[in-house]
Amino acid sequence: MAGILVAALFQILLSPVQGLARWQVYLFWTGTAAPETLKAAVYFTYIFSFATLRLWGTVAILIFALCESYRQSAPAPAAGNR
Repeated sequence: MAGILVAALFQILLSPVQGLARWQVYLFWTGTAAPETLKAAVYFTYIFSFATLRLWGTVAILIFALCESYRQSAPAPAAGNR
């Protein structure tokens, strides 16, 4: 359950960062005379960067939580078997 909460917190805390980046992309898109190809490249880089960050950040958090859960639930070895 802790992993799910941390993953949700990660998503929530990433939202304002993504909003700031979105604003910068918007300003670049509307405020410059850059070629349309460059504008499209910046836009798609923004989209795919945050999609990748959200996906792999969440996967990494959940994998770590699963590993910790497995490690903590494994029975301790018997004292005579060392």
